[in-house]
Amino acid sequence: MRFTSVCSLIVAVALVAPVGAAEPPLSWPTGELSAHVQAWFAQQHADEASARLFFSHHMAPSGVSIDERLRRRRGMMERTGALTPIEVLESGPASMQVRARTAEGEVVIAMVEGEAVTPHRLMGIRIEAGGDAGGGPRRISVPGPTLSDADAVAGLTRVLEERAKADSFAGAVLLARDGKPLLARAWGLADRVQQTPNTATTRFNLGSIGKVFTRVALAQLAQANKLSLDDKLSRYLPDFPHAGDITLAMLAEHRSGVGDIFNEMYEKSDHSKLRHNHDYLALIRHQPLWFEPGTKARYSNGGYVLLGEVIAKASGEDYYDYLQRHVFAPAGMKSTGAPIEGDGAQHVARG
Repeated sequence: MRFTSVCSLIVAVALVAPVGAAEPPLSWPTGELSAHVQAWFAQQHADEASARLFFSHHMAPSGVSIDERLRRRRGMMERTGALTPIEVLESGPASMQVRARTAEGEVVIAMVEGEAVTPHRLMGIRIEAGGDAGGGPRRISVPGPTLSDADAVAGLTRVLEERAKADSFAGAVLLARDGKPLLARAWGLADRVQQTPNTATTRFNLGSIGKVFTRVALAQLAQANKLSLDDKLSRYLPDFPHAGDITLAMLAEHRSGVGDIFNEMYEKSDHSKLRHNHDYLALIRHQPLWFEPGTKARYSNGGYVLLGEVIAKASGEDYYDYLQRHVFAPAGMKSTGAPIEGDGAQHVARG
């Protein structure tokens, strides 16, 4: 599912900072993967020499060099700072979800994938928004005067100029106060091959944020009595494996057990043929379930591919067409859509 929007980043000036209260001690599960995950959190508070050792001992072998991993680590540290683990949400031999707090007090979830067999070294870690974790980030006002609009613009511009020069940021930024735009500017390249610069109207792939639009579409169709979240997947996709055991609510809440589209089959496939949501069904159709439907929760792009096709079946419209007519258009989102590679869509950045 691909969605694009006018801005890749909306920056709000919030003159607050986190309280320095320590998190309560975390009780970690036992096992090899848990040891690797604990080491991953620990290396964020260490120097790059320690991080280099961590990557050598705790990450599964791949085509990514340690120098590249260190570069990505630096980028993450700029964005979030060192993460502090708060709670283990789910733990298994090869996967784990850990709620954590960023250096600025925001709550995220680290979704960890490990090797399927011992020693269960880390294969990848994805960071997702994590909710409020019991009341949300604890903040206090920063001492000192409130920034003027001019100072806020100057300060933000200075930071972004530095990051763009270091090639650690490329995108479009909108800064506003009380609904009044103060800064609308872009940095970096929208297409590195063609050397096309970003502009304030460049559209960016939002990735998983697109799931919000899918949920809106589901709610609309439920309100129109065209589907129910209690419906079994088999009502709409009767030939999909385990469809009789999976409800739409399970898919929406990542409780279906359906696997991810970014799997080994995806890596070996011709990506130029993955042009529409329904093209991704083949990547998950014969993939074993991660767990029995409804018994656990694990983030799944595959589940939302299925929901896209459910929306098409229930509405009688193409999934992308439904979103355009019933979600984007009514909201005045004139620059948002689902462009497909090579379809002529204009002003779209290439990742």
